[in-house]
Amino acid sequence: MQYAVELYFDKETEKKLMHLSQRLADEKLSTKFLEWKTRPHLTLACFNDVDENKFQNQLKEFASKHKVMPAYIASVGMFNDTRTIFASPVMNKKMFQFQAELHEFKKTSGEFVEIGLVKITSPVNEIYTIELCR
Repeated sequence: MQYAVELYFDKETEKKLMHLSQRLADEKLSTKFLEWKTRPHLTLACFNDVDENKFQNQLKEFASKHKVMPAYIASVGMFNDTRTIFASPVMNKKMFQFQAELHEFKKTSGEFVEIGLVKITSPVNEIYTIELCR
C-alpha cells in the first residue's frame, strides 16, 4: 500500500482551491482532483509501507514541534499525461526546513494548519490528521 504525508491549508484557502477545482471541471479541463475526493494539500513525502499506528504517533510528535506557516500559491499547472491539476506554493526557508525535518525522524494565500497521513487509493483515504501549533 502507498502512503503520503500531506500538509493541509486553512478552511478559507481550501474553499478557494476547491472552487478553482470545480471551475476547471466545469470547463472540462480536468476532473481528476474531484475524482480523487481529497483535500487541497502539499505532498511532503510518499512511502510504500508504514506501520500506521507508529507513524501516527511520530506525526503527532512532529506536529507538536511545528507552528502554522503562511502559504502562498504562485501558480496553477497541470500534468499533461494525467490531466492532474496542481497548485505550486512559493517555497521559503521555513517550508524547506519543515520538509527537511520531516524526512529526518495576494494570489491565493492562506496558512498550512494541519498535517496528515493518507493512503493513496481512489478515492484517497485520509487516515489521520493533526493540527499544527499556533
